Amino acid sequence: LIECVSAAGKVIPPLIILAAKNHLEEWYQHLEKEDYLVAFSKAGYSNSELIFEWIHHFAIETKKYAGSSWRLLFMDNFDAHITYELYEFCISKKILVYTFPPNTTHILQPLDGVPFQNYKHFHGVEVNNQARAGGVVFDKYDFLFNLPKVREQTLLRRLYDLDSGIGYLSI
Repeated sequence: LIECVSAAGKVIPPLIILAAKNHLEEWYQHLEKEDYLVAFSKAGYSNSELIFEWIHHFAIETKKYAGSSWRLLFMDNFDAHITYELYEFCISKKILVYTFPPNTTHILQPLDGVPFQNYKHFHGVEVNNQARAGGVVFDKYDFLFNLPKVREQTLLRRLYDLDSGIGYLSI
């Protein structure tokens, strides 16, 4: 799952990366199509192709707010994400990419503080609720079913936490 939130609290639709070869339409019946970008990889992790697809998505979604101004994008420094083509595309779209030094994302990434701690908390609440209701497995369908509620509780309704997360790190 790749989330992106601006310093002003604007949230763009996330990229959901699922470990799958094929997908089932029933997984998405509770998602609004325009609110999510879904992709697949063998292991369910991001790779350079998926990141490039997401950067295109980021460019379109953030241009609505930025207009012709430059945008600053913080991201991890994972080699699989950073390609020459990605940088060329970003420069052409006025996106300045700042990559965190290796092994520092957990310290420097603004969203790893308050916002993502809340994200983990509310996701855990939904997993526990399902277990209390007799659910044995929390699978892709359950994750996608609960994702809108978790995002609403975490990012869309709690924007004041984003300010404290970003402000805490002096970014």
